[in-house]
Formats: sequence, structure tokens, C-alpha cells
Amino acid sequence: MDAICSVIGEKDKNVSSLDKSKLDWDKYTKEKKLDQEFEQNRKDGFLAKKHFVDKVSEHEYQKKKQG
Repeated sequence: MDAICSVIGEKDKNVSSLDKSKLDWDKYTKEKKLDQEFEQNRKDGFLAKKHFVDKVSEHEYQKKKQG
């Protein structure tokens, strides 16, 4: 809530919907303690998915090559 007030307190006194959404999302993730889960997914998620896609693509290539 303090973050919202600080944004509102700025000289133009307008809060864009983007700013408000970011503040709401930050508040939600802190309340639900999702930061650690997000960090883990950032590290492992992309590489694991890329490895899987590469493996499937190679398998499909070999299958087409044989048949």
C-alpha cells in the first residue's frame, strides 16, 4: 500500500494502469511467497523444456530419416 501511495504522491498524481498492475502483482507475490518458486522455475524451467524439445526433435528427425 505504501508503494501505491508513493506513486500517487508524485507530482503528476496519476497512476497508470500498468503501474497499478505491477504494484498489485508485486504485493500478491509477496503475500503468497512466490518469489522462491519463480526463481527456481527461471533457472530450471527453460533449460529443461529446451532439452526436452531438442530431444523430441532429434527423435522425430531420426524416425523420418529411417522411414
